Amino acid sequence: MSENQKFSRGSKRKLTYFVAFIVLLFGGLSAGWYWASGKLDERAKMLAANLASQGKNLDCINQEVRGYPFRLGVFCDGVTFADASAGVNISGKGFRSAAQLYRPGHFVAELDSPYDLVVPGLAPLTIDWNNLKSSSNIGTSGFKRLSVVADQISVSANDFGQRDLLGSVQELQFHTRISEENDGKDMDLALSADQWQIDDNEANLIEPVSFSIDGQLKDGVAIIQSGQTLLDVLKANGGRADLKGFVFSTKSGGMLKVSGPIEISRSGFLSGALSLDIENPQKLINYATSVFPPIASDLENVAQYLEAFADRSDNKIAIKDLKIQIKDGNIFVGFLQVGEIPRLF
Repeated sequence: MSENQKFSRGSKRKLTYFVAFIVLLFGGLSAGWYWASGKLDERAKMLAANLASQGKNLDCINQEVRGYPFRLGVFCDGVTFADASAGVNISGKGFRSAAQLYRPGHFVAELDSPYDLVVPGLAPLTIDWNNLKSSSNIGTSGFKRLSVVADQISVSANDFGQRDLLGSVQELQFHTRISEENDGKDMDLALSADQWQIDDNEANLIEPVSFSIDGQLKDGVAIIQSGQTLLDVLKANGGRADLKGFVFSTKSGGMLKVSGPIEISRSGFLSGALSLDIENPQKLINYATSVFPPIASDLENVAQYLEAFADRSDNKIAIKDLKIQIKDGNIFVGFLQVGEIPRLF
């Protein structure tokens, strides 16, 4: 047998093994994907059945599992949720989710607008957005991280199909993760809203504002694992948080920043030791009175008191590191009570 014939047979054998390997690989991948898709579809239907047993109805319209071969996710043409006992009804358009097989534990989801919302005590609402996406990570020990980002959000009252714009937000972000501090028992939280505009029927009397919240919820992991709502946990045990920074700013230059530890009692009263920074307090007052005019006189009195602590060295009124004590809803600056916060629940 010639050397060329031996080489040809050896090459054919290697090619046969390679083709067989590829067939087995994709055959196994296909079998695994279809098995996992069946489990995911079953889990989604089980969630709906569990909610139904509690008198709640969740419907993923035309539910499908898609993404073969490298992704796995639930797709719906629309989503509806109803809780008859609470009087809550939510309905809207498409939902898409995906878990990447090559990145276990990483999930992404996208929700189409608009969504209609009916809640007791409020007019029926319609919420629109341009883009709403979420990303989450779940490890072997459970939840690790969640991010939700939406832009061009608008909220309208929906009176029998006639929409009346109430307000809009240019971008809204929410992020949460397990804290690296305190043995991973706490949750880091961050929320921001950019260019929040309350609609005033084109009168242009209410300017846009932005705000951000950065904090840490103590024992937040246990709250998630309990399966209870945050309100139920607070009513049963109270709660503690470290407010690393709440910043509220107006387009005209008013700014309020608050930081420090806070506590909420089981009866709903707030306590804390806070540090307060303010720039251009009159601009903040102007904004508050444009939203709710009857509060003008009360805020002017507070402003006159706070300006006694102001720094005017930069040709602007600024209050820096003013210490505020809150005891069961009563607000103190030094020994003087300057206000009161009602029960939160």
